Amino acid sequence: MRRLCRHPARSSVLYFTPGAMCLALPHRITRILDSGRALAEGPDGERTITTHLVGELAPGAYVIVVYGAAIREVAPDEAAEILELVAELAGQNPPPTQ
Repeated sequence: MRRLCRHPARSSVLYFTPGAMCLALPHRITRILDSGRALAEGPDGERTITTHLVGELAPGAYVIVVYGAAIREVAPDEAAEILELVAELAGQNPPPTQ
């Protein structure tokens, strides 16, 4: 049986065991730090991410993050849907989106 686990060194990366399938997860931008960096809140709490791949963002925007980098912006309803699916797979309640 495979179960959803957190990567030991990268808490925002989830994967199924056995194996190493990683999941990129939605995060909400809470603050822009400077050009190319922002604080973002996700399932693992608040963390600094790089935003070079997605361009300019505003606080409140949702992005998909993998290995500490935002790879694309998503709508809030899409972020909520992804978090619900991941929580269902993990057997947990999803974190609220705002």
